[in-house]
Amino acid sequence: MKGEQPAHRERYGLPAVGNDNLGYDFKVPNPEGLLFGISTASFLIEVKSTITDGTGSFLMSSKEWKVARQCHENKGDNVYVIVRMSKPSSFHASATY
Repeated sequence: MKGEQPAHRERYGLPAVGNDNLGYDFKVPNPEGLLFGISTASFLIEVKSTITDGTGSFLMSSKEWKVARQCHENKGDNVYVIVRMSKPSSFHASATY
């Protein structure tokens, strides 16, 4: 199914190929502090999915962990958010962050 990925990305105005070396999946600018009432430059969002109920542990790459720690240590610049998607293929999918 990898051959289908670029078409899906381009449909939403994204480049055909993503960059898995960033340590996060999405960067959402927040220059005026409108999201969640938190004044920060950006939210760095990492999405983790599982076919289970989402209560178990999950893997993070060393780069994801490094970026998350940098955000924590440099309070105010960026906020690192992990969104956990459970049962994404079911009708009752849920997300927690």
